[in-house]
Amino acid sequence: MIMNQNSIDCPVPKEQIPCEEYKALSESWFFSWALNRNNKLYKNLSYSWIIFFPITLIVSNGSYILKNDPLKLAHYSIVFSLIAPITLLIRQLLSWNYILKRLLSDQIEYEESGWYDGQIWEKPMSYKEKDMLIAKYEVQPIIDLLNRATKFALYLILLSIFSLLILN
Repeated sequence: MIMNQNSIDCPVPKEQIPCEEYKALSESWFFSWALNRNNKLYKNLSYSWIIFFPITLIVSNGSYILKNDPLKLAHYSIVFSLIAPITLLIRQLLSWNYILKRLLSDQIEYEESGWYDGQIWEKPMSYKEKDMLIAKYEVQPIIDLLNRATKFALYLILLSIFSLLILN
């Protein structure tokens, strides 16, 4: 499939062009969380924590030592239930960093048939300029938000672990 941008023929299939990959990622349900609309990221991460907390509470309740100490049981469940939001954040960070790398690259690596026949196409200046703008003003703020959210979640885990040490 050949795309035409400013009358430049592009041999890269449409779904492998970095700005199209960005568009597809930003339109997906999961990855659109980080687009900073109404704190959607924090709401959905909170929901994942709330959903995962009872599961970790039930699993932790299987421990004889924790069953007899409800405070420790709750603390351990809180710490382990934070694994779900952190996993979701890491998944988002990996995908958005991949898109950023593709947008900032001077070349596009692509496969025409999916049979590992990797090709490399040098981006013309018009593609580079457009991709640079998308990377700088669209993707980088998303990555910054995800980094802040990841640091906050890790801070919560460290705080919870520290409070567990104090309780012991």
